Order: sequence, then C-alpha cells, then structure tokens
Amino acid sequence: MVSHDCFVYPATIFSPVKQAPKITAQPVSHTAFSLDDVNLACEATGDPVPSFRWVKDGEEFRRELFESGTLTADDKEDLRSYQGSYRCYVANELGTAVSDLVHLITEPIPTLAKEKRQKRRSFEEGESTVLYCNPPKSSVTPKIHWMDMQLRHIPLNERVTTSLDGNLYFANLLDSDSREDYTCNAYYINASVILPKEPISISVTPSNSVVKNRRPQLQRPAGSHSSYLALRGQTLTLECIPEGLPTPEVRWERMDSPLSPARVRMLNYEHWLQIESVSEGDDGEYTCTAQNSQGSVKHHYAITVEAAPYWTRRPEDQLYAPGETVRLDCQAEGIPTPNITWSINGVPIAGTDSDARRHVSSGTLILTDVQYSDTAVYQCEATNKHGNILVNTQVHVVELPPQILTADGLVYKATEGQAVLLRCRTFERHCPAVDLLVFIACDFNGCRYTEYADGSLKITDVQMEDTGSYSCEISTKLDSVSATGSITVQDKPGSPHSLELSERKERRVTLSWMPGAENNSPVSEYVIEKKEEQNPEKGRWEEFRRVLQDIRHLEIHLQPYSTYHFRVRAVNGIGMSEPSPPSDSYSTPAAKPDMNPENVTTVSTDSDSMVITWQELEQRQFNGPGFKYKIYWRQASGRSPHWKESSASNPPFIVNGTGTFIPFEIKVQAVNELGAGPEPDADIGYSGEDLPLEAPSEVSVTELNKTAVLVRWSPVSMESVRGHLLGYKVHKPSFIVSALVLFILMGFCSVLCLAVPGISSAQLMESINLPLVDEFTLKGLNPRIQYHFKLRALTTAGDGEPIEMEGATLLDGGETAHFATQGWFIGLISAMVLLLLVLLILCYIKKSKGGKYSVKDKEEDQVDGARTMKDGEFGEYNDNEKCSISQQSVCESKRSSNDSLADYGDSVDIQFNEDGSFIGQYSGRKDPNSHGTHGSSGTTSPVNPNMPPPSISFPTSVTGFLGPN
Repeated sequence: MVSHDCFVYPATIFSPVKQAPKITAQPVSHTAFSLDDVNLACEATGDPVPSFRWVKDGEEFRRELFESGTLTADDKEDLRSYQGSYRCYVANELGTAVSDLVHLITEPIPTLAKEKRQKRRSFEEGESTVLYCNPPKSSVTPKIHWMDMQLRHIPLNERVTTSLDGNLYFANLLDSDSREDYTCNAYYINASVILPKEPISISVTPSNSVVKNRRPQLQRPAGSHSSYLALRGQTLTLECIPEGLPTPEVRWERMDSPLSPARVRMLNYEHWLQIESVSEGDDGEYTCTAQNSQGSVKHHYAITVEAAPYWTRRPEDQLYAPGETVRLDCQAEGIPTPNITWSINGVPIAGTDSDARRHVSSGTLILTDVQYSDTAVYQCEATNKHGNILVNTQVHVVELPPQILTADGLVYKATEGQAVLLRCRTFERHCPAVDLLVFIACDFNGCRYTEYADGSLKITDVQMEDTGSYSCEISTKLDSVSATGSITVQDKPGSPHSLELSERKERRVTLSWMPGAENNSPVSEYVIEKKEEQNPEKGRWEEFRRVLQDIRHLEIHLQPYSTYHFRVRAVNGIGMSEPSPPSDSYSTPAAKPDMNPENVTTVSTDSDSMVITWQELEQRQFNGPGFKYKIYWRQASGRSPHWKESSASNPPFIVNGTGTFIPFEIKVQAVNELGAGPEPDADIGYSGEDLPLEAPSEVSVTELNKTAVLVRWSPVSMESVRGHLLGYKVHKPSFIVSALVLFILMGFCSVLCLAVPGISSAQLMESINLPLVDEFTLKGLNPRIQYHFKLRALTTAGDGEPIEMEGATLLDGGETAHFATQGWFIGLISAMVLLLLVLLILCYIKKSKGGKYSVKDKEEDQVDGARTMKDGEFGEYNDNEKCSISQQSVCESKRSSNDSLADYGDSVDIQFNEDGSFIGQYSGRKDPNSHGTHGSSGTTSPVNPNMPPPSISFPTSVTGFLGPN
C-alpha cells in the first residue's frame, strides 16, 4: 500500500510473465581442510527456472546444475584439486547473472611436528625473556592460549603479556615465574583442532645482589619506525610490548589529532591499540611510548589506509519500452581508484560485437533506441589490487498496454484553504510512449493548479467550488486508460437560522431553529447561547447548553425579572460555525425571591455587639425590583417569642448593646417589592467575647520523674469564660538555685538561714488546646530546678487572671530521702554535741580554779545566750531577726557572736584561745561592732585570704581543737 496525506491507495506493480535470473545466495571465500569443507553456495530465482554452471580459474568446471547451484566436492577427488578462484553463472532465456569471484584455499589439517622437549631455561630475577609458540603455519590464523598442564590460563598483566604472533613476553622476571609447564595451545577454529606445544620450563634465580633497574626497550615491534597498510572496513591492531625494570607503562597517542574513544580501544593491558572498521580518516601517524623510572622508548607507526572497491551508485532493475534510451549508472570508489568494466550475460562488452547504440562513458553504460533484443542481464564490475565487486542489472525491454497504478475512484478530503495532491501513477517512471498524461478537470482557475511530470495534480487553497470529479488519462500506441478521483472540500458548518420562541410561559420558553449547511462534514451537536440583559454582569453571550445533532427545539427554564436573547451554533468535525442571528428578546415578569442567602453566621469582635453576615445572592436571583435583606434576631436563652428585625441591602449587619458572649437566634430573608422569599431557618450566633473572669482553681503538681510533672486543675465555669473556651495556657517560669549557705552562729545560740543568691529566672509556656481537660503533664523538666507555675484560662478576647504554685521534680528510681539522713541534719547534731562538750569543760575549769577564771566577765553575756538555747529556740529565727538573700554568706543575730560556719565546708575547725574562750574560723563578714569584744588575742580573721575555697556539699562534721589551760 502507498500512502499520501489523507488518502491511501494500492500500488500494483506490473510484473511480466517471464523474469531474468536473480542470484539470492552468493558464494563466500574460505579455507577447506577436508572435502566436507568444499561448499560454495549459489542460489537464484527466475522464470523460466535458470540453470547453473561454475567457472574455475577462467575455465568451465561444472557444466549443468539445476534446482540448486551449490558446489560440493566429489569424494573420489583430491582435496588439492579444488583450490582456485570460482564464479557461478545462472542463466535462462532472458539472460545470465554472474556471482562474485571467490577463492577456495585447500590445505591439510594442521598437525604438530615431533619436537624435543626444551631444556630448562635459567634466568636471574629482573631479566626479560620471550617464550616462543611457533604454531604450524596455516592460511587461517590460530587463536593462541598459554596455559599450564592443568589447562589453567597463565595470568596476564602489564608485566606478562602475549603478542599478535602468539609468543609470551616477560618485561621482567620474578621468582614466582619459575614453572615447568608453560604450554602454548593453538586453536584452529575452521579445522576444529587444538594443538598443544611442548611445555617450556624456566627457572628464575633470586639475585644475590641488588637487582639493577633498567630503562625500557621494545620487544615488539623492532626498531623505532614501522609502516602498516590498513584496508577500509577492516580491523587494525597495533602493538607495543616493552621490557624493563620497573615494568614500563605504555601510552598511545596520535600525532596529528587526539585519539577518539568512540573509534579506538586499548586492549591487552594497554599493549594493543585497536581500530574497528577502519576508514580513510584513520590514516596518519601513531606513537606508543613505554616509560618507567629509568627512561622511555618510543615507536612510530605510519598507517596508510587504502580501500577495496565499494559502490557509490548502482544501477537498478528496470522495464523499458522499445525505442527508449537506457542509462545504467555504475559508480565505485576505492584506493587505488578501481577500474569499471561492463559485461552482457557474463560476457565482457569488449569481447562482443560492436554496436553503435551502445557505449560506456565514465562507468555509465548508455543504450539508445533499445529493442527487444537488448533484454539481458548486464554486469558492472569494479576492480583494484585489493579485490573486486560485481552487480547484476536486469534490462527488460517490453511493450505493454498503459497501466495506472493509482486506484480508481479515490476521494480526496480537504478543508478550505488547504492544498490537495491528486496522483496518477503509471507502472513505472519512464514511459515515453505515453501520448497524453494530463488531468482533465471541470474548471482550471489560474495558478492554483500545478501539473507535474509524474502525472500528479496539485491544487492549492482549495475552495468549496473545487469539489467535484477529476479524471487522469494515459494513451500509448497500444491502448489508452483513465482513472477518476474526486475532491471533497470540507468546512465548518453553516450557521443555524430561523430561530423562533414559542410556548412562552412566566418561567419557560421553547426555542426552535433550522440547521445550516453541513459543508461535507456532518453536524455532531448544537450549542445554545444566551444573554441576560437584566444582569449587567451577564450582559454578554455565554454558553447555556449543548444538544445532539438530531434536536431542533428545546424547552428553556428562565429566571423571573430578566430579558433573554438566544442564538445557536453548529459543530462538526472541522469546527464550530458562526452564531446564528439572535432570537427575539423575551422578558419574564418579576416574582418573589425563590431563595434566601446561605452561610448566615456571626463574626463579632466587640464585647457588647453582634455582627451578622451572610453570602449574598446573585443579582439574577433578586427576581424583582426593590430587593433587600431582612435580618431577624432574638436571644436564644429563654426562647423569647419576640424577634427583632431590621433591613439591609448587603452584609454585614451590626446589633449593638447585646452584652458579652450572649447566644442569639439569627436568620436572614430575601425580600423584594413583590414579597418575601421562603421562611428561613434560624441559626445560632454569639455576641462578642471578652477576657475570662477566673483562672482555673485547685492546681496541683505531681512529680512523675526527673524530667516530667503532672499538672492538674479544676476547669473554670463556662459563665466566667465569656467566650468560646479555646484551651488553657500553662506557664512554667523557672529559677535555678545556684548555692545554699548554712550559717551556725556559735555562742550558746545558733540560727539556721536559707538564702538564694543570684536567682536566674526564665519563663516557659505550654498551651493546652483542650478546654475540657483538668490536668496536664509537663516533660523535659530539670530535677535540680525549683519551678513556679501559673495557670490561666484563655479566650479569643485575651488571658484571664492566673493562679500560682511552686513545685519540683524527683530523681528517677528513688524516693525522697528522710531528713535524718540529710547532711545538714547530721552536721547540726554534731554541733550540738560539741557545744555540750564545751560547756562541760568550762564548768570543770571553773570549779577547779575556784572562781579565778580570768574571763568570767566576758562569759556572763554568753550565759544569757545559753538560756535562749534552753528555751528551745536553737536554730530558729527571732521575730526581730531578718535574713537577707542579698547577702552572699552572712546571717546576723543580735544574740550571737560573729563566728560562722564556712559555706558548705566538709568540716569546721573551732579554736579555743588562751583565756579559755573560743572563736570559730568560718567564712563570712565580721561584725564591725563586735570587734575586740572578747579581748582575746591571736584570733584568726574570718576574712583571712588563706582560707580554703568552700565546697558545694553540706557540712558533715564539726571538729574542735582545745588550747592549753
């Protein structure tokens, strides 16, 4: 089938009853190792059935072969008698076809001559060597494998490699190269035989001295320059195998241009450079460089590319009419330039009778005024030193009645403005016997019509008037023939017309119309468009509905209080028509609204008002003049039957004096001059919110672990929220206790104070968006931090007043220690025991000296302090005493001495002076008013800079040092 643009037609090619021979399977050159390998294919078709014959070395070899021309050997003949050059000739009464020239090489199956096993070869480590394979010679190059006796391949690498000649090369030897079974295996693929050579044994002796490095030298190829001839289309492999120590690296480059990775491959560990399908562009100079630390060596390859002949233009089989001039173009290229010769039925033209009608010019054979006797198979052969190629061309001179290949009755479809090509093909291009090749059309209008030599007619910018039938007529001496075709010009449909409005009702009308021209493409549907004049926004044409092509009238439902216009369009496969003329206008009477606005709600922001809003109706839904909205509201609590109402032209509507967060029933109704719309449903809305009046109560904190606490509270009353309760906020401001200072003021009276110096506070906040919960767990708390909690309620109007509480967490896995095990308590008991011991000693001294105690007057004041202790006030603050947290390490008492306990010391040292009194050495400031009160000497200052730095732990013991009596 042949396709063109929008039409398809069958192409029936004229085929004569008889056909000249045509070779379908060509013989191939090869090497035969046995009589079974002698097999030269030659297959062909033709009518009558052709016969086959073979020519060997220019002489007849096999005379007549039928059905198949494949040449095989006779078992009784010697293999060597089949060696030579062969050609197959295929003939019938219309001519003779000739096969390619092929070469058959015969040789016996390769075998190994008896060899003596080579002696073991010895080398020193670092030397280079070559293991030679030398396989039996053959026209077919064997594939070489170096293996050991277990048929394992010898490992190849940059140091050990094979060459194109099959030898094994060592750039330098290692001790590990010593072995006795280096075996070369030659595989002859065509002969299906593998020949293992005698194993080679080498021994590598480690050198007693330092192995000397040496610069590279090339083992292959020899010398510094070599030349290669490569043929176009073949595969070229260059090699570069060096020796040296260390093992040289090989690098390839092209001197006149960079190597193309797409054309060049590096193989055999960079020792080979391979170019597949060589072309003339690969001609040039290539260099391999072998380099190691000792130097480098280069080899230059000069590559010359030549080519066996190849076709650039080949003649085609063709039918010709008598008297026609035949031109057979045969062009070939090659390096060197090939010689082109012509043969007729296998016989060179130079050896045939001369004919003035036949001559060759630049490889082209020209036959003038051909006759039936010129029917033959012509051979064009191109030859140079690299080979030859041959092509067979059939020339069939025959006189036939005219034949039009283009199908009769074709219909060409086109859209207005396009171009159409009407075809009129004959059975072949060359038809000089055609007397008339022309399209006959009803009317030709200027240059829109173009006639081509092949009989085609092109019409550009087709119009509806081009629709019609066309005929193509061909006449020869023998006969005449014609074919017809038609053009159908398609376009968008014509506009519908005769629009009419009938059955006019208040809310509906019937529209009918008449279809326009289809323009050769059937209408698929109609599009009804409308325009409403009452609505300014809708005062334009818009699509109203689509209906199928078989509908011609439609009932249309309308809105009240509007003026309508209608028009119709038709649609087909080409497109949509222009609109029809508009119908008469039709106005519908006004009516009450059919619906009320939707989404009635409140969006109040002020605490003493309510804002009512709704979704407005479209103007076409007003249904009449004087349109407005009527708003109704009343308090939802108590269900008062009395509605308050007002009117508005658009939202929002504000109701003032409502109170804070009061629920109301609200509704909005559409109204115009003819009345109100349907009764609306009431919705619940609220007036504006305000700040909550109360904070949650009964807040408690439960320690869960060292990083989490559980906070509980009682929810606030809904009346106090004054809005929609959105959630609770939990504040957790925190401060870090950086130090605790314990003071024990000696002198028959001790007071314990707790101070928090340098409070570091940070306020954290958690939002609880669940208004009904009454407890909350805080995670990620620090067990060493005392937290201050605040809890307040929150509405959209703001935050309520908070309640406050303090709390802390517990360490995981343990209970709160009993106070009796705390360090401060143990220290306090120790101090009390020490104090009792001191009192006993004082009493003993006083009794033994008989009232001669020298510091009696100084100790009377201390007796009053002792009474205070007996009154049970030890360790308690007096109402008149104050402890300031702004002082870092002092807590004063009116009834105590200035001695104090060091901050968090591990022990406290107490010294007695010579007069029997004592002063504790503790950190803290000394009261300037008590300086020298005791009249003692040698007292250590409380602000002595030599005091050791205080530790962070609580005191655990108190030790006293007694002075001499």
